Amino acid sequence: MNKYLTIILISFLITFTSKAQDITDFQIEGISIGDTLLNFLSKNEIQKKSYIPENSSMEKSNYRQVTFGKKLKLNSEYDEIIIVYDKMNNYKIGSVSGRIIYKNNINDCYSKMDEISIEISNVTNLPISKKRKSKYRGDKTGESYKTTIAVTDKIGNLINITCYDFSNKMRYPDTMSIAIASKNYFEWNRKKAFR
Repeated sequence: MNKYLTIILISFLITFTSKAQDITDFQIEGISIGDTLLNFLSKNEIQKKSYIPENSSMEKSNYRQVTFGKKLKLNSEYDEIIIVYDKMNNYKIGSVSGRIIYKNNINDCYSKMDEISIEISNVTNLPISKKRKSKYRGDKTGESYKTTIAVTDKIGNLINITCYDFSNKMRYPDTMSIAIASKNYFEWNRKKAFR
C-alpha cells in the first residue's frame, strides 16, 4: 500500500509516493504528468488560458501551455505553475513545473538547486545527473544560460531542476524551475521546441 507523503524542499512543495521509482508518482500542487488538464480546468478555461511561448515552435505541435501565478487561481509556494498539455490527446499533461523568481540572485538559485536535487535523489533512490550549463535556446542573442540537474526514472520520465540566468536584454527575471516531464514531452522539447 502506497503512503503519500508531503515534504517541503526548501520552500517547494512536491507530493510523492515514498521511495518512488516512477516519476509519474510525483505531483506539483496536486498535478501529475499523465493527468488530464480537464481535472483542473474546463475546456473553456483551457482555451482562454492557453498560449504558445515566444520563440518556440509549439504552434507546429499538439502541445499548448497554461500558466497560473499567485494572482490567478492557485495559492502556491511557487510564483508560477506552468502546465504543458497535448490538445489532441484528451488534454493529457506532459509537463508541470513550479517556478520561483530569483531577481538578480542566481547564486542562491544554484544553492537551492543542489539541495533539492539531493533530497529528490534520497527520496527516490534514483541517480541525479551532473549539473549542466548551456545557453538558453529561447534567447536569440545567446547571452542567457540555464543550469540543469535531472533525475530520470527507468521509463525516461524526469524531474529537471533548472536555474535560468537571463541576460538583461531578456524581459524575464532569473528563475528556478522544478519540472516533472513525461519522456514524450521531454523528447519533443529537446528536439523540436525551439527550431
